[in-house]
Amino acid sequence: MEQQEQILFSLPLKRMEPIFKSWVREVITETQNGEEIPENEIQADLITRDELKKITGLSSDATVIKYEKLGKFRPMRLGRKVFYRKSEVLKSIKEFRRV
Repeated sequence: MEQQEQILFSLPLKRMEPIFKSWVREVITETQNGEEIPENEIQADLITRDELKKITGLSSDATVIKYEKLGKFRPMRLGRKVFYRKSEVLKSIKEFRRV
């Protein structure tokens, strides 16, 4: 027996486009707010916590976590591993030095 496709949306493409854009924006926001990211999206810009500590001169994981909670560093998780965008870390360092 042949199964028929079920139509979920009967909207013209013009009305669907903003909905899809909203979904994409939501996924990007989740990715940037420390949510888990798929392995294939890891970029060369990502650094580990140890690399972050070397760049910033911070000595302990606890201090890094404190800055995460303050919103200074935004972690991205891949399984149990934590990464940071190097460009964002460098931007945060510049902001620290201004204060």
